[in-house]
Amino acid sequence: MNEITFEVERDDSGWLIASWDAPDGKGGIATQGQDLRELQENVKEAVVCHFEAAAAPASKFHYCSATKAKPILTQRRRERREAQRKRTLCEPLRLFAPLR
Repeated sequence: MNEITFEVERDDSGWLIASWDAPDGKGGIATQGQDLRELQENVKEAVVCHFEAAAAPASKFHYCSATKAKPILTQRRRERREAQRKRTLCEPLRLFAPLR
C-alpha cells in the first residue's frame, strides 16, 4: 500500500477528526487535532504506529463537510486575519517618527 486517504471532518466543538478504515476490514486509524497543523502531526504519528515504520504509506486528506460548519481550509485564514486585525487595533498610534 503506497498511499492512504483520510476523511477529515470538523465536529460540533470545532476539532478536526481524521479517519481511515483498512480495506480488509481489520481496523483503521482515527485521530483528531484542534487545527490542521496539529491534525497532520497526529496523522503522521498514528500511521507510523499502525504500520511498521519502514512500510508506512503516504497520507492524503479528503475534506468532508457533514454539517453546515465553516469550510476547514478557510477557517484558518479567517483566524489569522482576525488575529492580525486585533494586533493592528492594539498597537499604539505612531504619528511621527521617533527622535534620534
